[in-house]
Amino acid sequence: MSTPRKTLHGSLKERFTDVTTGLYMISSTCGLVDAVCFLALGGVFAEMMTGNLLLMALSIGTGRAPEKSAHYIPAILAFSLGALLGGRLLRGPQKLQERRIGFAVEWVLIVAATAVTWVSKPDAHNLAGYVVVAMLALAMGFRTPWCACTVYRTSRPM
Repeated sequence: MSTPRKTLHGSLKERFTDVTTGLYMISSTCGLVDAVCFLALGGVFAEMMTGNLLLMALSIGTGRAPEKSAHYIPAILAFSLGALLGGRLLRGPQKLQERRIGFAVEWVLIVAATAVTWVSKPDAHNLAGYVVVAMLALAMGFRTPWCACTVYRTSRPM
C-alpha cells in the first residue's frame, strides 16, 4: 500500500501552522535586539538576563562605582515584569488566542521602542537609553513564557 500524496494545500497549511519557523524567527529577532542594545546602549542586553547578571556581578566584584553596576537593573526588572505578565496571560482559558495577543503585545512594544529611538536618539548616557532598553527587555520577557510553552507542547520524543 502506498501512502497518500500530500496536496499543495495540505503542505502549505502544515507549513503555516508549524511553530518551528516562528520560533526561529523570534530567536533571530532576539539576537538582533540584544546585539543592538549591547553595542549601542551601554553594554546592556535586552533579552539575555544571565549576561546582564554576569556583567553586573563582574562590575561589582571589580569595585567599580555603583552607578556603573546599576545600569543593568532597569533591564533585569523590566524583563522580570514582562515574564510575569506573559506567564499570567498564558494561563488563560483560550491558549491560542492569548498567544496571538502576546505576540501582538511584543510587536507593539518593539515598535514603540523603535519610535522612542527614532525620536530621542538614545545612548548609554541618557534617560532615553534606559527607557529603550527597558521597553525591549519588557517585550523579550513577555515573550519568554509562551515560547517555552510552545516548545514544550510541540516537542516530540526522539
